[in-house]
Amino acid sequence: MTAVPLSSSRPKTVSAHPAAEADAAALARVAQLLDAGRPDEARAFILRHKPIDPVLNNALGVCLLRLGQTEAAMKMFRGMALGQGGVALRSDVPDVVKTNFATSLLLMGEVAGCQSALSEVRDESDLNARRLQEAVRKWIRGLSPWQKMNWYLGGQVNKPVTLDFPPGAI
Repeated sequence: MTAVPLSSSRPKTVSAHPAAEADAAALARVAQLLDAGRPDEARAFILRHKPIDPVLNNALGVCLLRLGQTEAAMKMFRGMALGQGGVALRSDVPDVVKTNFATSLLLMGEVAGCQSALSEVRDESDLNARRLQEAVRKWIRGLSPWQKMNWYLGGQVNKPVTLDFPPGAI
């Protein structure tokens, strides 16, 4: 029996297609740029990468969120997340896209829409969903009694939700 040295604690992944490795490398570069607080460079990098697959499209939406282009991000995520009728979230959409769509809605002031999108997240332990839910709870706690009453009766409250984390996830 021959011993095989373990050179790394991370398993190596084998991809079936060379393009998958290129996309993984591109996504890693985008993550690195976003982590460094450089969403403009991450966006430019994605736009140079052709073709843009759904994973990079999601990352592009995150770049838009972090650049403050919330409406453009919301439209992008809406196109990825909603079904034909444009009312219900598609069941085959990854949770990360659902939480990014919820984030864009929240930053647009659509708190109820954010909560609705978050209710569709399958993984109850999803960190991004939990952080958004906590941000909404904190926002509700910060409302005046009149604002709370208005909110619970379905009215709009003119008070933005603040996030204590960078919006969006790849």
